[in-house]
Amino acid sequence: MHTRNLFANLRRAVPRTGIEDFVTEGLCWTLTNSREASTAFLDLVLPSHPAGASLTWLTQVNCNGADDPSRPDLIGTSDHALGVIESKVD
Repeated sequence: MHTRNLFANLRRAVPRTGIEDFVTEGLCWTLTNSREASTAFLDLVLPSHPAGASLTWLTQVNCNGADDPSRPDLIGTSDHALGVIESKVD
């Protein structure tokens, strides 16, 4: 089944691996527990973020409904921003 959803199509094309899950969960833990790491990460991937911005980092979020197994690796949310990260480990 083809969908216009980029994440769903990427999931079908490149299977998820155990090391990818481990790295994603580790990154989420680090960004959640280290303000310094979270700020440095935001500076790198979103240089225009507001000073002092803080995101809530989540993994395993299903964005397409209960029956769809596709989900992005990592989501960062705040009152003013949403970041979606799809990572691949090779």
